[in-house]
Amino acid sequence: VVSADDPLQETAEIYNAAFSGISHLAESRLGTSASPIYETDGNMLVRTEERYASKKALLGLSSGFPELDMLLQGIQAGDLLIVAARPSVGKSAFLTSVAADVVFRQGVSALFFTLEMSEESISQRLAAMASKIPLSKLRSGSLSSEEMTRLVATIDSHEGKPFHLSTARTMAEILSESRTMKMRDPNLGLIVVDYLGYLEGARNKDNRALQVAEYSMFLKRLAATTGAAVLAACQLNRQVESRTSRMPQLHDLRDSGSIEQDADVVMFLSRGGENDKDPMPSGSPGEPQTITVSVAKHRNGACGSVELDFFPHYTKFSSRSAAQEWSAGNGDLRR
Repeated sequence: VVSADDPLQETAEIYNAAFSGISHLAESRLGTSASPIYETDGNMLVRTEERYASKKALLGLSSGFPELDMLLQGIQAGDLLIVAARPSVGKSAFLTSVAADVVFRQGVSALFFTLEMSEESISQRLAAMASKIPLSKLRSGSLSSEEMTRLVATIDSHEGKPFHLSTARTMAEILSESRTMKMRDPNLGLIVVDYLGYLEGARNKDNRALQVAEYSMFLKRLAATTGAAVLAACQLNRQVESRTSRMPQLHDLRDSGSIEQDADVVMFLSRGGENDKDPMPSGSPGEPQTITVSVAKHRNGACGSVELDFFPHYTKFSSRSAAQEWSAGNGDLRR
């Protein structure tokens, strides 16, 4: 029982408790939620026939990277996808690139919880990616008149687009905002959490592994509750840097093995050599780095690795073919 008179009880927690209470009451009146296998078979057959008729190669949303889509068969509704890497390899940039493609190219709504950076920082990154203006210039304001024109055009193109930013960081707040957004916008297809290490609200305050396990289970429940795909970043253990081979493994996931258990997809970002520790290398802003995206766990498909180009000055990831066009000054900057 939740009391609104308790001054320590957060509004978001009251909302979620009330929502859960209503759900439990409905379930008790309706009885079991179990269904015969024949009904499930029928629903599965209908969806399979729809996919067969549409001839679509992807079963869900595109990541924006054709090479990765071939492995994942798309980002599936209700799945939890984890993107893990050591610091400064590009986790936030990867999440932002995927969300930008989902919203601006595919027209699907996204809710981006930025726990590590401000909302304005995400806005700057989106602008740098789309306008091809180095992030450092946007931060300092040292733009040419032509760059300022491109920036204004980019901002104008964002008007009316369903890219939603939030700085909510507790589990109760994130669940409340996600449910509310889904009710207001049924087209919500992607929820991004950047990143798991900054989540708050765990009941266990003393054991970090148990906290991370609670956060991981929460993210999986968030995907199931909203029906949206949840894309979240997390950190890798420091031991990966001391090994001869720096290729991350599932046991490198920081603080808890429950992430591996709960996630439907686990992807590692890695960059070979000493550049692993250099987030902003010197050289031409148009010169990309090669980032390996390793799909180490895929509950419903194959694992494998693909290589993407990363433009750190613009915090932009791109497929290899699109990157060549972009470096030459052509092509869609959001691909």
